[in-house]
Amino acid sequence: MNHPAIAAFLVSLSLSLPSYAAAGVRAADASAAAGHDAWVERIASAQEAVDRANQRYENAVRTYGQLRHRRRARGERKAAILVEQEAARAGVAEAARSLDQTLEEARRAGVPPGRVREALARSRAPAEQAH
Repeated sequence: MNHPAIAAFLVSLSLSLPSYAAAGVRAADASAAAGHDAWVERIASAQEAVDRANQRYENAVRTYGQLRHRRRARGERKAAILVEQEAARAGVAEAARSLDQTLEEARRAGVPPGRVREALARSRAPAEQAH
């Protein structure tokens, strides 16, 4: 090359390209991390819905058991409790399906398994501390 200015330009260009590429990767990583945070919130919310549905079902079963123990499970009160128990059971199944669907969508969206485990652990931590 006879032109030192062109040679200097090409050398500076080749040295600066990796920094541009790295900056683009960081920006993509930041947007992916923000997307993963949104998935973590959705998964935690779905897990909390499952926990609430399980608690509702446990309460209905406990109430019916107490009425049977006291031999007062008769008539409309018994029917109302059995309807609540069945509705709670259906709610548990629906919440579990919703959680499974959310987990599958997160997997397809490329959310790392560690982030999924983090979301599930985060939503269970307050429930475990209460016991």
